[in-house]
Amino acid sequence: ESAAQAAIYSAETSLDNKQFYASLVSGYKKINALYVLEGSLKFLMKEDPGYLLPYSTYGELYRNYKKLDESIEMYNKAIALDNKKDDLFADRAISYYRNLDYLNALNDFESALKLRPHTAIYIYNKACMLALLGKKSEALQNLKLALIEDKKLIELARFDSDFASIKSDSEYSSQFASLIVEDSDDKWVATDTGSK
Repeated sequence: ESAAQAAIYSAETSLDNKQFYASLVSGYKKINALYVLEGSLKFLMKEDPGYLLPYSTYGELYRNYKKLDESIEMYNKAIALDNKKDDLFADRAISYYRNLDYLNALNDFESALKLRPHTAIYIYNKACMLALLGKKSEALQNLKLALIEDKKLIELARFDSDFASIKSDSEYSSQFASLIVEDSDDKWVATDTGSK
């Protein structure tokens, strides 16, 4: 409770200097204790409705509480304030995904990619959404692009249940398997000439 009171005091005194409050949010996020900031977030939303950080923080907080509609609404407000931040679209996409709304999640990952092309995790998540929507060929194409951008995602793809429909489909399972088998760097170059 004293930490929550201190956060409210920080919010009240940081209306002109938001850097300190941003570092406070970052600190509480690292220790998975954003709930401490609820009172201060409400204060900032009331006193400075054009300040983006409280909305995006509440978006994450609501997602942690599994209040996904509320999370999406907070990200909607944050994006209305600044639609040039790729991470806001990606964060809202995660809330849509957890709400089983794969089409809106896909649209948001595509929006994030328009703002920050070649971001491996966005391409990977786009592939996941495509797989969940039954667009297996497109999913494999995007997975391949994601793995070209970041080979470390191979391990994630191996066990990702989002690709279950591809793994169990005789038409696509061998293509999926060939993507997640770690090979020499030459394979990646040879299969991707000119895709960037």
